[in-house]
Amino acid sequence: MIARLCLLGKGCFLWAFLGFATVLPATAQQDSNDRVPLRHGLYVEFLGNGMSPVSINYDYAVTKHVVLRAGVAYNWILGDHVAVPFSASYCLPISLQHSIEAGAGATLLFEAPDYDAEVFWTGRLAYRYQTATGLFLRPVLVPFVFEDEETGTIRIALLPGLGIGYQF
Repeated sequence: MIARLCLLGKGCFLWAFLGFATVLPATAQQDSNDRVPLRHGLYVEFLGNGMSPVSINYDYAVTKHVVLRAGVAYNWILGDHVAVPFSASYCLPISLQHSIEAGAGATLLFEAPDYDAEVFWTGRLAYRYQTATGLFLRPVLVPFVFEDEETGTIRIALLPGLGIGYQF
């Protein structure tokens, strides 16, 4: 059973706020060279933010440095779970085909039979390789912040992921 995460615990809220605070200043520093020719992305992610074997996701590049993401996943392994991950990331281009992404967000986990939502605060650290045709590959590490139900302490668990998709 997945441990219950704190919704707005002291550590979780501060961690999430700091993650988003690193993304927000980039939108105010936009200039004429900050054009993004490929703004939309569709991809599948294995594990990662969806906390499922596979999730379907959509990216939207606000600028060439700021990307918003949302997805949906169904986990049949742990039982009937539906996950809705969303995040904001800052992208640091290394070259035309390579970049590093760092961000924060949350995953809403709806569990059967009543589908009450639990909130899992997440981070995101990824490497992105993208071809000139728009195909991309993105390995990712996702820290999940949660409260241990037995001890009441806040813990962080790392989950790897791999995204494969198309940017257009």
